[in-house]
Amino acid sequence: MSMDIITRKEALEKGLHLYFTGKPCKRGHICERTAKGGCVDCNKIKELARQSKEKFLGIKRSSEWSKANPVKNRKKSNRWIKNNPEKVSHMKRRGNGLPDPERPYPVDGKCECCNLEEPIRIKRTGKIRSLSLDHCHKTGKFRGWLCYKCNSIAGKSNEEIDRLSSLVAYLKSFYGEN
Repeated sequence: MSMDIITRKEALEKGLHLYFTGKPCKRGHICERTAKGGCVDCNKIKELARQSKEKFLGIKRSSEWSKANPVKNRKKSNRWIKNNPEKVSHMKRRGNGLPDPERPYPVDGKCECCNLEEPIRIKRTGKIRSLSLDHCHKTGKFRGWLCYKCNSIAGKSNEEIDRLSSLVAYLKSFYGEN
């Protein structure tokens, strides 16, 4: 598509919003110019810079407001957390380097290892524990949903199958089982 070369004066007389001179602007762009002034590329760059500055100032203002209003900010954050549980759990998993689960949280709330139902209350802290997302620490691949105890045993054993087998044999010998 070839553009007709026209001066700004001619463009204004014809009521055109854009025109093409064929000459580079002061920044070296050879493109259409606006009748209000400036080349199209320069105007795009200026607009992006303005948007970036506004975004930065918006973040800065938001940060200043958060510091000046800690109680309101905490309430606002808690409300968002309550209204967005899926986003929160995804952010926690990503923050901890955990994979996204390949299957949903069990509806019955049972551990995939011992088949006991969660949640349980931890006596020491009083916190209620739900099933943990179990994953391979070498590959990062999701394995399943485990209760607190099963997940702790797997983690403390460094996922060494021989160690776990030895522990099972030891416990069986103590209780006289084969």
